[in-house]
Amino acid sequence: MADTKISLLPTATSLGDSDIFVLNQSGTTKTVATTTLSQKIQSDIALSGSAASATYSVAANSQTPVTVTVTGATLGDFALGSCSVSTTTLQLTASVTAANTVTVILKNTTASAITLTSAVIRAKVLKQ
Repeated sequence: MADTKISLLPTATSLGDSDIFVLNQSGTTKTVATTTLSQKIQSDIALSGSAASATYSVAANSQTPVTVTVTGATLGDFALGSCSVSTTTLQLTASVTAANTVTVILKNTTASAITLTSAVIRAKVLKQ
């Protein structure tokens, strides 16, 4: 293939898992697959963790904190919480409360206690 200016190459409009990129790494020209590049980007901006499966009981008009370890989380990062079972009557909020720690709050605003059985609480952190 003859040398071509990058600015003259056609523009890709989508990426496939088997596509290859060329990069210069410490002075050495190498290739990297789309999947490897995608995994690196995800690991740099999105972290995740989960608490062990458990039963959580939330009394009426109260809340229960659940601590989830998310390695790499720091104060100021964005946090999201989720649950492996239905939480339609609970409100879930999440925040990074310390290094490597996300606290997910299960808030019950009803007049009855709510029990989540065999629930896995997950946290996702987006680096700021």
